[in-house]
Formats: sequence, C-alpha cells, structure tokens
Amino acid sequence: MKKAIFQLAAIVLLVSMVACASPATPVSTEAVGPTQEPVSTEKRVFHLQGAARTVPGQEEAWDEVVTAFEEEYNVNVEVRWQGEWSDIAQQLQTARLANEPVDITTCGANQTNSTLARSGLLMDITDIIAPFQDRFVKGMLDPYTIGGKVWAMPWDVASTSAVFYNVDMFKELGLSEPSTFAELVDISNKIKEEKGIIPWIHQGKAPWMWPMWFFETFAQTSGNKSLELTGDFLVGNRKFTSPEEVAAFEAIAQFYQDGILTQESLDTDTEGMRAAFAQQKAAMFYGGTWEMPNVRDAVTDFEVGVFEFPLVVDTAGVVPQHGGGPDGCLAIPGFAPKENIDLQAQFLEFVSRKEFANKILQPALPLLPVLTNVPPVDDPLAPELNSEFIPHTIRFLDWIWPVEVNDAVMQGVPAVIVGEMTPEEAAASVQKAFDTLVVEKEFTYDWWTSWTADDWAKVTPSMIPTIDVKE
Repeated sequence: MKKAIFQLAAIVLLVSMVACASPATPVSTEAVGPTQEPVSTEKRVFHLQGAARTVPGQEEAWDEVVTAFEEEYNVNVEVRWQGEWSDIAQQLQTARLANEPVDITTCGANQTNSTLARSGLLMDITDIIAPFQDRFVKGMLDPYTIGGKVWAMPWDVASTSAVFYNVDMFKELGLSEPSTFAELVDISNKIKEEKGIIPWIHQGKAPWMWPMWFFETFAQTSGNKSLELTGDFLVGNRKFTSPEEVAAFEAIAQFYQDGILTQESLDTDTEGMRAAFAQQKAAMFYGGTWEMPNVRDAVTDFEVGVFEFPLVVDTAGVVPQHGGGPDGCLAIPGFAPKENIDLQAQFLEFVSRKEFANKILQPALPLLPVLTNVPPVDDPLAPELNSEFIPHTIRFLDWIWPVEVNDAVMQGVPAVIVGEMTPEEAAASVQKAFDTLVVEKEFTYDWWTSWTADDWAKVTPSMIPTIDVKE
C-alpha cells in the first residue's frame, strides 16, 4: 500500500515538473465553434447593448431572437436597451473605463466614422463577417469600411432622400414632377396662385436636417464628385471655400429667394411639417424615407408621390444624388471579452439569417432593405425608390465629416437662406471650424495610417472563429 502511494506521488511530481518546464500551448487561429459542446456545463454570459428600441414591436422581436440564440448556443444573454442613439459612444467609453463587458453593441454609420473606429472602441470584423457577407445588398458595407477594414455590420434598414408631394393636387393643377429648379419655380408659383398654400414646407426647427440640403446641392455643383472632394478637404488638400462649396450654399439660398421655401419653414418643427403636408397646407416637403411610416399614418385624403431633388445646375451629365445608406449597425467593441469571440461572431451571423432578420426588421417597414433576404415592405413607392433613387444614393456627408464641420454647415445653411451670411461667409465658417479642429484636437482624417502595431492589436481578433452559417 505504501509502495503504491509512493508511486502515485512520484507520478504527480513528474507531471507537475513537465508542466512547469513545457512552453505555453499556442492559441489556435481557429476557435472551437459555439455549436460544439463546451467543456464546462456552466453557461457563459453574453452582453448585448444599445439605445432604447423605439419602433413598435421591435423590442419584443429582439426578445424572441435572443431567446432562440440562447437555446441554440447554450448561453445566457443579458440585454440592455437604454438612452438615445446619440448616447452610444459615451456608453461604450464608460463601459471600457469601468471594465464592464459588452459583446455586441448597436451604433450608427456617423458614429462609426467620426468617433468609434478611430477611438479603438470597435473591433475589426473584416474576417469575421466574410463567411456571410454575401447576405448584404451591394454597397451596404461601404459606409462601415474605413481604411480597407470593416468595423461594423450594417443593420436596421437603409434610407435615401426624396421630395414627397401631393399627387392628387398636382393632377388637379395639371402639374408634372419637376426635374429642374426652373420647373420647380413654375410649379411653386402655380400652387401659390391656385391654392394659396405653401409650395414646399421644411422642418427648419430641426437643425440636423439643414445639412441634407447641402448634400443634395453640393453633389450637383461638384459634378457628382462630392464624396471625392470631401475626402480631399478632410486630408487638407482642398479648402471648403472652393467654388463648388460656395455654389452649393448659393443654390440653397435660391429656394428662399424664389419663394419655394418661406418663413413658415424656418419656424416649423418636424411634427408641424408633417401636419402641414397631411392637412394640404403645403404641397411638398423634403426628407428621408424614414418619414414614410409617419406619412402613411397621417395622410388619408390623397395619394403621396416622390420625386428626386431637382437639378440646380445645367452641367451636362450631372444627375441628382441623395444622401442615404444603412443607418444602423451592430458591432463588436474593441474591449469585448476575448473569451467570447466565438459567440460574438456567431451572434452577427445568427441575427442576419432570413428568419431572424425579418422578425426584427419587418416592424421598421424596410422600404430599402440592407439584407438580400429581407424583402421590401409592401408599399406602392418601394419599387420606385429601390429602382430609381437607390442608384443615385451616396453616403451622407455627415457620416464622413467630423462633428465640428457638420455643426458649422448646420448653422450656415439657414443663415445663408435668410441673408445673415453670404455663401462665401458660410463656407469660410466651415473652413474655420475645421482648421480649429486640426490645431486644437490634432484631427487626422486618415487616422488608420498612423496607427501602431499595438493600436491594431487592440482591435484585431486574437483568432478567427469557425462560424456556423445557416440560411
């Protein structure tokens, strides 16, 4: 008996000596997929967070999908929906500083570009979504691709911009959809003469909408090179005071000078704009396709149509181009628990499957779906928007501009409209805001080119897990 005990002790000692002397086992580049049985029977905890759900029925849909994910992958998911969309960056920064785990977060394209990626708050998911990236409609990954890397997965629904109009009123007055500014002036004059109402109402008290006018006019005054010229401006190779930017401000001012926009628009908020249109106190308004659910609820007495923002230039070959794209996304934080990388990757695949994507996204009435497996909502305008507007839709410039530039444009547009600033002064104010940002905060547009190996290591997955891809 003593001999057996001695032999057992010797074996234990030998094993411990070998373990101490052996080098650490290297980490595999392929993680064990979450479909395989875990060694431990204890369930892992997975943290999902985002802004409060505001679309009716969507929070309940998320609950169902999360429950299905828990059951399929033997995990407990803790969900936290709170705050506004604009709070996401601060929420992530707070969580990182407090060492609070976040596996998946919702965010937006403007946040991804302006703050989150450059701050190291997001993981590079280029290789993670590669096995299922064919699920996304062409071009939808572009707003989330920075420096050749994909930083978030487009989610929610896409948008474009359009002029909404009263089809019945146009027919009554014998009017056609205008394609040029001159045609729009003629139409507006006839509406005022025959109906005595505002031709075109705008939500002037919603300041974030004013830059959208600049997106439209600059796309045209730049010869459809607004994205290219914006990049030149942000790297310091171009001034915002260039002729194309000044001309874009001038074109917006003309809407007010020719009586298309009136003082009422400057004093109207979003609800007031919708009400004026629905009550036929205005014949047209400009907005994003996110307005469609509200329009459908409010308008009961006439048919609603859409037309593209009219041409404000007569340059050959120039076409209307509208801001838009996939507004929302899902991302893995740069500080997410590394031991959950397999679940994080799998969750992105899981929610983009046909069954679960439709369950979550259909309540949002997807006129312009982000995923190929989510059909457009059955709305009379959906075919036209997808076939005619989407090909002319480019990235919102405020998804590229730093916040300070967007704020300067947001203040400059209405100032030019009412004559408080000249177009040249407005352009100069934007340039000044940018110059101040560069000097005081050392802003660099192409930040990824100056990152060190350590910077990249913090946002690069330690392994690319095997993902269970299902339809």
